Amino acid sequence: MKKLNICIILVLSLLCGAFFPNTTSLAAANKTAPGDGGDHGGECTLSESSKHMLSGDSFSLDIFGVMDEDTTTYTSSNENIVTVEKTSINSATCTAKNTGNATITVTIEQGGFLFFKKKRATLTCSITVTPRAVSVKFLGKRLKVKTGKTKQLSVNIKPYVSEEIPDYYSENSSVATIDSNGNVSGVNKGKTFVYAVLSNGKTARCRVIVKK
Repeated sequence: MKKLNICIILVLSLLCGAFFPNTTSLAAANKTAPGDGGDHGGECTLSESSKHMLSGDSFSLDIFGVMDEDTTTYTSSNENIVTVEKTSINSATCTAKNTGNATITVTIEQGGFLFFKKKRATLTCSITVTPRAVSVKFLGKRLKVKTGKTKQLSVNIKPYVSEEIPDYYSENSSVATIDSNGNVSGVNKGKTFVYAVLSNGKTARCRVIVKK
């Protein structure tokens, strides 16, 4: 009879743990950092809700607020466009395969006993993939700017739907500089060239004349 009572107590303890799996862990987890599997106020969020990518690029999609006891799953609505690979309980790598649109769905379930798991949240990230540019050209072969002044150089990229941003650099930064947005600043009187370079190596060049 004594053994039977002990068995009943053990079963009741397990059932209580199933129905109230995180009663004590929630308060402690609130103090942990996002990347440690801790909970921040009990609300789960994604590092990105929408993302623009170039074909071939990858990025890490992270969950904030997930707990160590939780389970997470990541799925892509179209793996021909974007694939997703889980790397940890709160992180996955998304890779753009082809141009188009896809949605990454993340499901977080609260840890529990057997079939007593409870869904905490379902989160989504919408991804648009555009092609890499194949050519780039400055809208103008020559630019005049005064020392201490700034002018923007616009570029023409093909295909037009590409959202690739070229890398910019100046041949002589002591004469003129150019930033990541194509803004050219005159530094000292003289002449130089600035360049826009795509990931495929295609390059555009513009002559810059700096006057006082």
